[in-house]
Amino acid sequence: MSTNQLRFRSKADEFLGRYAKKLAHTTFSIGVLTPDGEEKWAFGPQLDGIQEADGIYEIGSITKVMTASMLSGLAAEGKLRIEDEVQTHLPELQGMPAGGITLKELATHTSGLPRLPLNLRKNVTDQLNPYQNYTATDLLKALNLIRPDDLKRKGTFEYSNYGYGLLGHVLSTVAKQPYEQLFAEQIANPCGLQDTVIELNEQQLPRLMPVYNEKGKPVKHWDLNAMAGAGAIRSTVADLLHFLRIQLGMGNSPQTERFQACHEPKHELNPNVQIGLGWMIRTREEKRFHWHNGGTYGSTSFIGFHKESRTGVVVLANTGIGAWTHVLASFGLRKLIVDELARVLLQELVNPNKD
Repeated sequence: MSTNQLRFRSKADEFLGRYAKKLAHTTFSIGVLTPDGEEKWAFGPQLDGIQEADGIYEIGSITKVMTASMLSGLAAEGKLRIEDEVQTHLPELQGMPAGGITLKELATHTSGLPRLPLNLRKNVTDQLNPYQNYTATDLLKALNLIRPDDLKRKGTFEYSNYGYGLLGHVLSTVAKQPYEQLFAEQIANPCGLQDTVIELNEQQLPRLMPVYNEKGKPVKHWDLNAMAGAGAIRSTVADLLHFLRIQLGMGNSPQTERFQACHEPKHELNPNVQIGLGWMIRTREEKRFHWHNGGTYGSTSFIGFHKESRTGVVVLANTGIGAWTHVLASFGLRKLIVDELARVLLQELVNPNKD
């Protein structure tokens, strides 16, 4: 193991050691990418037969980066325009307030739509798997409930799972394919992401990590149904490091050019924080980082990179967050442990001599 590899592991182990008692049930899969190569390791309980880079985790809202990348891909193919209004592709919304929302607004959380569909609660039959019964019909019915006053925040950043669920539905409608099939065609297959899926096959199922809530109690994996574009994808640290390689142009993937469009700022939250297509963008000490995190009731995740140094970090964990914690984390009002660990590692990558 090289000196750099030891340094990264030491930093991560030191940080996570502070939470060892609280998170005794949690497995972290960690990946670091540099121009010299990549390093992958795990911290916490190890599952029999699962290599540290091969455990499959729910990645939650990191799915939104994938959905936005699909939007960029379909735009590059001329099948839609990022500035298109939703009603262009869903004619049943013609003349309705929600019909005038653009795909760009959905991808940048500036649509004015609420965080969750207004009719979601009445469809919940299992509080631990809240989206499993939510269909495309339900999603469109919720849009009928939107009135002009409900969109008064349009143009302002308001994090919306509903917006990304709708975006995924629009993309599937345009492509005339289910979301997972479109994802495989647009992202997983061309990028070589063999374990990045929604539905697992027989070889993958044994590697799906068990999931726990904040108190360490076992919970269910989520099924997002029509809200797939907001958070349904599962993946491994190995696949997500490869995804970062393509983002950073390490190799000759034709997907790199398509992904670049997602990196450009599209909306400013404040002078130090912008959003591209899917990616959050933060400037710290004159260095720009692209990132996204994710959280379900049983998993948390982080992916991020610094383009100039061609470095990146992936952190996946099989302990989740409560609904309110998810809201606070989405707005940056509460940091997840995976976020804090990723910040430590990114700092070490970009400023190796600065504590």
